[in-house]
Amino acid sequence: MVSFDSFEQCVIKLQQLTHFKVVARVKDMSDLMNGTRWEQLMLRTRISKFNFRFKYNSSKSVIRNQDNNSLLDSFRSPFWLEQKRWFVACHKETLDSALNVYSVPEFRPHHVFFYHNNSYPPLATAPPRIEQQSFYNSNIDLVVKFSESITPPLYHFSQVDSLRLLGSTLPSVSILMSYVDLHRIKKLDVSNISTILVGELHSLFDHTPQLYHFTLKILNPLFVLPRQLRSCKLENNGQSIDVDQFCSICSSIEHLDITVESKEIMIALIDRLEHLESIVFRLGNVAKA
Repeated sequence: MVSFDSFEQCVIKLQQLTHFKVVARVKDMSDLMNGTRWEQLMLRTRISKFNFRFKYNSSKSVIRNQDNNSLLDSFRSPFWLEQKRWFVACHKETLDSALNVYSVPEFRPHHVFFYHNNSYPPLATAPPRIEQQSFYNSNIDLVVKFSESITPPLYHFSQVDSLRLLGSTLPSVSILMSYVDLHRIKKLDVSNISTILVGELHSLFDHTPQLYHFTLKILNPLFVLPRQLRSCKLENNGQSIDVDQFCSICSSIEHLDITVESKEIMIALIDRLEHLESIVFRLGNVAKA
């Protein structure tokens, strides 16, 4: 098991070490979550740059027995915040509730799931300017689950490359713009939106001039895809498609990912989509030859 003592023994021997980065899964949170011990160790070395990311698989008991804010108290000394300006953050993962403790901005989240009762931004020792830069103004892939109780983010997400929307209906452009800078979106996924009105989708296209890849569930015959769109994924789950209609709407597509039910559809798509450079066929109920 990784321990502070093992790190200390290694670091002390490396007398010329100036940059130290460590990523580890650990079981004992109290051993490595001691900013005072790390401070004392750093003062005995020549290290000028220190970054770490620890994942604690047993965080449920930790969270229950200790206040979230106090987890980072030992990393708030003048040594950390003023002398070195080394900042630390922590958050629980959505699926397994494992606790991640890490240096920011080095190990800031690159994939963010924003929904009504999650705690974002992560708890951090960083000042507001660094917090905003690390968690909102850096490149991320963003998933937003919309509901009536969702609260807008503390800051505007200004550097989102990929946006995935979840919910019963497609939010209006004005609502989306209160969350994210749509002009920077390159990938958009609305395959988990239950109801999509054509006008709302076209309005969204008008505000995403850099959109390159689009993922959807059903291709409405009234959809008009933007000219700059070059990649499409259809999450049709084996539902049959009208080849004529599809090829008319997606005539400029260069990269396609789609579920098909027959060899004939495969051949037709390959023959008729003249700009195709790559294609992924996910096989549904394909009949045997």
